[in-house]
Amino acid sequence: SMSRAAPQSMTVRAFLESDELAGDMTHNIMAFSGDADQQRVHARVVAGLGEIRDAIREQQPEAHERMGSLTLSPTQKQAAMRVLKMYSDSRMLSLTHKVAAAVRETAQEKGDQSVLARKLAERLTPSLSDMRQL
Repeated sequence: SMSRAAPQSMTVRAFLESDELAGDMTHNIMAFSGDADQQRVHARVVAGLGEIRDAIREQQPEAHERMGSLTLSPTQKQAAMRVLKMYSDSRMLSLTHKVAAAVRETAQEKGDQSVLARKLAERLTPSLSDMRQL
C-alpha cells in the first residue's frame, strides 16, 4: 500500500495558485454553465486566477505580500475546498438557476421588489429541504 504524506500547510497565495483550486473551479464552472470543454474552461480559470493575482500584486502590494506569508492549515484548506465544492452541487446549481430565472422574468415584466419576492417564493419554496441540507 502507498503511504500518503501528511497534508501540509500552505500559504494563501500558494492555495490561490494551486492546481487543485483551478481544477475545482473548472469543475464548478462546467457544472454551472454546461460547457463541456474542460481544456477551454480550465485555461480560462487559470488565466482569470492569474489576472486576479496580478491585479492584487499591482493594486494592493501589501496584501499580495501578506498572502505569501499567511498560511492555511490543512483543515482551513479543506474547509475552503468544501465551500467551493458546494457551488457545483446539483442542488446549489438548481437553486442558482431558479433565482436567476426569477430575476430575469421580473426584469422582463418590469416588475418591482414585491413581484421578485413572489417569484422567488414560488420557485424556492419547493426547494426548502435542499437549502437546509446545503
